[in-house]
Amino acid sequence: MLVVLEKESLKEAVELIKNLKKVAVHVPRPLPAEIFKEVDPYVEKYYLPPSTWRRLSKKAKEIIKGKTEISSRRGRFAEVDVETVAQIIAMYRAGASIREIARALNMPKSTVHYILTKERKIRDGGVKILIQ
Repeated sequence: MLVVLEKESLKEAVELIKNLKKVAVHVPRPLPAEIFKEVDPYVEKYYLPPSTWRRLSKKAKEIIKGKTEISSRRGRFAEVDVETVAQIIAMYRAGASIREIARALNMPKSTVHYILTKERKIRDGGVKILIQ
């Protein structure tokens, strides 16, 4: 699962990372070293744009060193909160179809399918959902 760490949803993202364990984290803007220290045991890889890496504190860089990939990510993030992801997974496990879930939550079928596909990879040891 790929989680986006941003100041606006920081507390929620940190809790998600701790609950999921073994996640990848996209960091679009610099964050305090304390945040990295808190989530580092649960993170497999950090993705940062070059501009964010340059502005990170030395302490933060030291914490995430060895798990960092500097690159610009392309594409849009699925704007789905943690509760909705959990609801999608629960509905699907309860037997609802992708179309039924999409209608019930008023979202595109492709987004529901994307989340469920990535959730299966998480269970199988893979990583990748984009949450903003």
